[in-house]
Amino acid sequence: MTLDTLIELGVLSELDRALAETLGRIADERDERVLLAVALASAAVQNGHTCVELARVIERPVYDEAGETVVAVSYPELRAWLEALRSSRLVAQGAQPEKQPRPLVLGSGSRVYLARYFEYERRLAEGLLGRVGTGAGHVDAVTLRRGLERLGFEPLSGFLKGYIDLVFVHAGRWYVVDYKTNHLSDFVHEYDAERMTAAMAESHYFLQYHLYSLAVSRFLARYEPGFDYERNFGGALYLFTKGMRPGRETGIFFEKPPLARMRALSRAFGSSSW
Repeated sequence: MTLDTLIELGVLSELDRALAETLGRIADERDERVLLAVALASAAVQNGHTCVELARVIERPVYDEAGETVVAVSYPELRAWLEALRSSRLVAQGAQPEKQPRPLVLGSGSRVYLARYFEYERRLAEGLLGRVGTGAGHVDAVTLRRGLERLGFEPLSGFLKGYIDLVFVHAGRWYVVDYKTNHLSDFVHEYDAERMTAAMAESHYFLQYHLYSLAVSRFLARYEPGFDYERNFGGALYLFTKGMRPGRETGIFFEKPPLARMRALSRAFGSSSW
């Protein structure tokens, strides 16, 4: 698979090719598999992602302008592709790439990052999780039940169409993030657990993050080898941006729904296997 072909099909841009070729010249890297990974990581950033997952790239069909699948498109075999990256001077590996500063980072699985975006993701994850820890959030069964009892069928249907603001993985755990601009107080210190819990209940955000968490977990259970909810799902973070300040825990709501509750919710949507 050549960069020219993927540019013609609209998968890559000239900017992606220029970056790959420039880094290849600087590092004297001539392996086309490595340069292809550079270009794909660049394209992922342009499409709003922090990385490209090569295993997904290989599985994903490529379409021409008429919407027909391009049969001629083929990518390198995944294992050999990853080996080429691991032995490249352009690529750092592991959780601490700063020890071997290079323009690309090979993360967990088959995820390839431009180094800057790996660092952005790492800092965001550590900054958020450092404020909330990994314990349970400020929600109990009574609060959840009261919120659900206020829902009729019509408002409930609207929750099945929506967009998750952010999903990220950190230290082997996946997190769902949603940003909220609700005005809870004129004072930052009052964006505390009590006020956030009340806002979460009033706006049905409890139900929303359960649906988001279920959707992400079902997806990962299908496509992420060995995914286990207890081990690999970190939880849901709701960020009330008006109450967030550096160094403070205000404005951050966190919960990891218990497995039994998630399984019950999954059964309600017609699946007993998850």
